[in-house]
Amino acid sequence: MTGYGENNLCKGATRTTTTTTTTGTTKITTTTLPPITGGCRCGRRNPGKRIVGGVATRVHEYPWQVGLTNKNLKRPYCGGSIISDEWILTAAHCVRGVIVSNIIVVLGEHNWGTAADTSYTSRRTVVTSIIHPSYDTKTQNNDVALLQLSTPITFTNDNKIAPVCLPTKQNAYENVEAIVTGWGTTSSGGKQTFELNEVTIPTMSNNECRKSYGSYITGNMICAGLPEGGKDSCQGDSGGPMVTGSDSAGKFMVQIGVVSWGYGCAYSHYPGVYTRVTNYLSWISDRTSGSKTCPRL
Repeated sequence: MTGYGENNLCKGATRTTTTTTTTGTTKITTTTLPPITGGCRCGRRNPGKRIVGGVATRVHEYPWQVGLTNKNLKRPYCGGSIISDEWILTAAHCVRGVIVSNIIVVLGEHNWGTAADTSYTSRRTVVTSIIHPSYDTKTQNNDVALLQLSTPITFTNDNKIAPVCLPTKQNAYENVEAIVTGWGTTSSGGKQTFELNEVTIPTMSNNECRKSYGSYITGNMICAGLPEGGKDSCQGDSGGPMVTGSDSAGKFMVQIGVVSWGYGCAYSHYPGVYTRVTNYLSWISDRTSGSKTCPRL
């Protein structure tokens, strides 16, 4: 990996390849890697040097994560994700019945207990709240909503604030390792964390999830969790993103779920239930038309 270090990767480095042929001859090839130039990219994590069963993320590690709050709260009541310079993706149950002008979206936050941990934090008001017209408050089917910010986000090359990539419609994302992030409680009915937490859990097929929840699981949902429990999203994480690597190399992250509901938190044989983002790509695109996002790598 010489030449691929964090200080050289984006500046243009050299890669040395050694190949031994069938005749025993050794061939050494040196290739100059072009620098990554201009513009932001979606879905790119910032790993640097509690969600239930989770750990604290690094500052700005998930640059698309936002918190939903109001002027009276010291911590967010729900989460969300940046999908373009004007729009936030969240859960319908997070904004249903809430006066739009009272919603504050906080960008770039990490620890709600201090203002000194992040290099960039911004608070935006909301001008439009769009709840899916088929959202069912009893079953939580179609639990998805969009929030339009009062002021567009300016995405910069430092990737401190950036959108998540949207997924591929044809992929069901069954049995993949997914990451959920949020400031929710660290146990069912417990205290909410100050730091942004993350947890990695496997997704499953809807048929497998119906063994726990029966017919409550619709095609608009995707489930994730361990059979033995112990890791899950919880109260306060609602509306936040569940993401997974775009491929086996994890070149960028795509959002496949929105934290929606579940029986308790991290109970055995009761996985978390998420809104399946692939089912709403056209709905999202139609309503966010004209806004700007960042391309994939």
